[in-house]
Amino acid sequence: ITVGFTSFATLLFELTQTRILSYIFWNHVVYLTVSLALLGFGISGTFVALFASRRTLFSPRILARLLLGFGLSGFGAIALTAWVLPHLGLAGWGNLLFCYVVYVVPFIFAGAILTIILSSSVAAVGALYSVDLLAAGFGCVLFFFLLPFLGAPTLVTLLAGLALALAVGWSERRDRAARMVGGVGVAALAAVAVVQGLRPSFLDFVPVPDKEMGTFLDDGRYPHARIEQTTWTPIGRIDVVGDDQEPLWGYPHPPGSYKIITQDGTAHTRLISQQLSEELAAAAAGGAPGDPESLTYQIKPNADVGIIGVGGGIDVARALAHGARSVYGVELNPATYRYAAEVYAGYNGDLMDDPRVTLVNGEGRNTLQAVDREFDVIQVIAIDTFAALSSGAYVLSENYLYTVEAFEEMFDRLKPDGILAYYRWLFMPPRETLRLSAIACEAWQRRGIDDCSQHIMVVGRDGWALSLFKQTPFTSGEVQQLNVQAAAMGLWVLHWPQIFPPQEQAQAEAGYYAAAGPAVIGTAQAFTGLTAAYREGREAEFFAAYQYNVAPTTDDSPFFFEYHRLNAVGLPSFFGGHTGFLRSGTVGTTLFIIIAEATVLSLVAIFWPLWRYQRAGLRVPHAAAYSLYFAALGFGFMMIEIAVIQKAVLLLGNPLYALPVVLATLLVSAGVGSWVVAQTGAHVRRVTGPVGVLFLGLVTLLIVGLTPLFRELLHLSFAQRVGVTVLVLAPLGVLMGMFFPTGLRAVGEEASGFIPWAWGINGCTSVYGSVVAILVAMASSFNVTLAIGGVVYAAAFVAAWWFSREQPVGA
Repeated sequence: ITVGFTSFATLLFELTQTRILSYIFWNHVVYLTVSLALLGFGISGTFVALFASRRTLFSPRILARLLLGFGLSGFGAIALTAWVLPHLGLAGWGNLLFCYVVYVVPFIFAGAILTIILSSSVAAVGALYSVDLLAAGFGCVLFFFLLPFLGAPTLVTLLAGLALALAVGWSERRDRAARMVGGVGVAALAAVAVVQGLRPSFLDFVPVPDKEMGTFLDDGRYPHARIEQTTWTPIGRIDVVGDDQEPLWGYPHPPGSYKIITQDGTAHTRLISQQLSEELAAAAAGGAPGDPESLTYQIKPNADVGIIGVGGGIDVARALAHGARSVYGVELNPATYRYAAEVYAGYNGDLMDDPRVTLVNGEGRNTLQAVDREFDVIQVIAIDTFAALSSGAYVLSENYLYTVEAFEEMFDRLKPDGILAYYRWLFMPPRETLRLSAIACEAWQRRGIDDCSQHIMVVGRDGWALSLFKQTPFTSGEVQQLNVQAAAMGLWVLHWPQIFPPQEQAQAEAGYYAAAGPAVIGTAQAFTGLTAAYREGREAEFFAAYQYNVAPTTDDSPFFFEYHRLNAVGLPSFFGGHTGFLRSGTVGTTLFIIIAEATVLSLVAIFWPLWRYQRAGLRVPHAAAYSLYFAALGFGFMMIEIAVIQKAVLLLGNPLYALPVVLATLLVSAGVGSWVVAQTGAHVRRVTGPVGVLFLGLVTLLIVGLTPLFRELLHLSFAQRVGVTVLVLAPLGVLMGMFFPTGLRAVGEEASGFIPWAWGINGCTSVYGSVVAILVAMASSFNVTLAIGGVVYAAAFVAAWWFSREQPVGA
């Protein structure tokens, strides 16, 4: 029971922690999650090994106190984050270090509980390890349901209370201190949960100042703004903010005519009122220029429209205002969907119930694959991944809406002369917008269209640009009409469709840009250079020479937002960037901080104590082979796990769905594998020999076929896609679950003094594996990450053969 609860609670705490840190900081800061968990377990294993050499730790008194520590430190971490962190006045680095310290403590206690029980039950270690993994997998599944139902603060409070209750169960009658602390703690946490239910702001968190939520509520600019609704979801915390006195975020709409929906305190969307919908319709009927996002409708009126990322409904209202025959909207986040379609239906005049509107709660690519209809216009308006991905260090801001394969699928859903419209940030020199055009050119090239210059038009200003990708070449009438409307909106045409003879085209563009500044001219030249490179078959030269990495992203390497090149040592060139708020543009800095802090903590809390008190463990026979074996298992496991989680994002539609499903699959199936080797008592050479060969063969199959398989099955329902994921990845988990307990048993039989080093080495290399996996994927692809993971496992199998070569296989 204790092993199961501790693993269950630890996984839930880890996943919930990502939601909290994502709301407070920016999404990349949750890379802390996996390093915190692994380091905490590594530290606990080290100290348990040190103290176990002096006394017996498997006692009710010690386990009761560790459970008390687990519960109190878990609640203490969120309480300090909510009530203390906002008042410390620390810079980004200081806030990060504060969270690193307070959030690692619960994992130390949890790791100590599991280590003591597992190491004290050698005969049943296989069965207990199975319970450990199965319970953790169950926690991943329940995360889907418990987080939205309870919310992050209440969920952690509940887990802490259960830990204290279990501590009381372990405490002996004469251990009055533990019983009193546990009993009082349970009562206090129950009171906190009740108060939190009645007053959600009682235990709440403050986002960093440069998030929209921080602006709304903390700097005094909007004194009347208030949070009206809050929902914690596996995808992010969703808040609805209203202000009847001032126009939030400076939009040119009357106060009170819209609200703001934020995802993890940022990535906002407008939740519009019926009044605003009517004003948009009246403005469109009167010929007003409107918003840049609606420019497409100037040449595609009365269109059948597909919208990926409906948000609060502003894009639906724009489409209807311009006479759309039908609007097929897709919204990923269930809370945002519910707010727009149900909770605020009266506020927006039942906008989503308009007979022309079909609203679906799902992922864009999957939903479009499943629907049997074609569109005049498909819009993807400012879809970001600023909300943290609950996989901690497993992911960056990958988004499978920005890949060549995604464009191909959306082109398939357009009518013969349809338009795919993307609205993205405009940086000068261009990056995101230029990469969008590169993706479109690559997708068209796969379809036999080598000259994409006639199919692209880009207009923009003030940090944003609308990219239009038309199935057929733009006509001169369409270009002229778009130019007139763009000028009325104050937009620059950044790429003209190359539909006129070259000399005439060049003269027209030279005249147009005569009044433009160098930044606009340079941006236009970049787009012209890209399309010319594709036309002339020298796109590789263009990408190599351009100052940013704007090469097309694919499903196997979907890092659309990561356009910095690698430096001389193979790391992204943004290492060492701004860290004041650790926001989206400083992923490399965050990874560097993780590596640095993990190294320091590993040396101070794991390897120095082992070197000081357990140095004899390194003098056992085959210590080098043992070290390689457990280091390779830790490093290789993370490389493979991260890669398959990322690949599953394509099929399941979002990392927040992929992580619990894949992690639960791997944990549960690994528990089965551990149980199998425990029952059979298989020798380490048998497990790492024939089973190892089978494992490497399976990894090879995943490299070759996993992404194509997932792409072919995008049309299935969500439940069916989950089932496919489980069936495909469960065999991998079963095999992966066999290697660690088998090796640990072999070491325990031959060189028990090395066991503390096995835990420490495995934990540390797991942290590094989680970071290196991302760097490899950024530099190449997830297939390469998988391949490296397989090679590292092969090294572990060689090490196992080396240290067991003198043992009879039947032993």
